[in-house]
Amino acid sequence: MMQKSGVKLVVLTLAAALALGSTACKKDPEATPSPTGSASTATEPAPVGTGSAAPSAGAAASGAQPPAGRASAYEGKYTTTAVTSITVPDAAKWKGEEGNEGVGEGKLALDVTADGRVTGTVDGALGAGLVDGRLDGDTLAATIRRKDPTDNGFYGTISAKITADKGEGTLQASRGNAGLVREGKLTLAKK
Repeated sequence: MMQKSGVKLVVLTLAAALALGSTACKKDPEATPSPTGSASTATEPAPVGTGSAAPSAGAAASGAQPPAGRASAYEGKYTTTAVTSITVPDAAKWKGEEGNEGVGEGKLALDVTADGRVTGTVDGALGAGLVDGRLDGDTLAATIRRKDPTDNGFYGTISAKITADKGEGTLQASRGNAGLVREGKLTLAKK
C-alpha cells in the first residue's frame, strides 16, 4: 500500500507543479513581448545596436544620423623596383624570372566613399589594374587586381597612411605566378 500512495504523491506533486508552472507562464495581454518571444521574466541581453551609442528616439524621429566620414578622391604616383632576393623554405621549388617589367613609375587614382570603401585604378609600370580596399581611420589597405585578367600582369597590395589632404605608403606586387616580384613607394594628394 505504501508504494501506491508514494506513486500517487509523486503524480499529485508533478500535476501541481505543472499547474503552477502553466499559470506562471501565461502572458499578460498588456505586457510587451520579449525580443525572443518568450514569456520569461529573466533578464535577457539587450539586442545589438541598443545602448548609449544608439540614437535617441528624438534623434530617430528627426532623421538625424550619427556622423559619417566624407567621400574624397586622391591622385598619386608610385615608383617600383625589382625584388632580387626572396627567402623560401628549403623544400620549395621556386625560381624568379628575369626582366624589367613592372619596374618604374605609374599613377594611382582612388575614390573613397563616406563609409570607407576604396576603389580606383593603377596604370604605368605595373600595367592597368583595379584597386579595391578600405580606409579605416587613417589606414588605407587595398588590393590591386588586373583590369584584363588574361594579360599576365601584376597583382598586389597597397598600404598607406592618409592625412587630411595627402597620403604615403608602400606597394607590393607580383605576377600571378610570382615570377617577377616588385615593391615600391607611393604618394597621394587629395583632388
